[in-house]
Amino acid sequence: MKDVCYPLNERGPSNFSEMSKAYIFIALIFEERDLKNHIGQEYNEYKKSIPNICPFSFK
Repeated sequence: MKDVCYPLNERGPSNFSEMSKAYIFIALIFEERDLKNHIGQEYNEYKKSIPNICPFSFK
């Protein structure tokens, strides 16, 4: 009988996914701060006119 390869139920891929999401959201905070400092009032006005994470709507 041949050996059958089954996927392992490990937390490795899940941990990588969770840590990647956390990194992206933390980086968003720092990126927003840098844009506010670099561009100033013009960026604040632009930010008021668009949604936060997804800049388009599904209407």
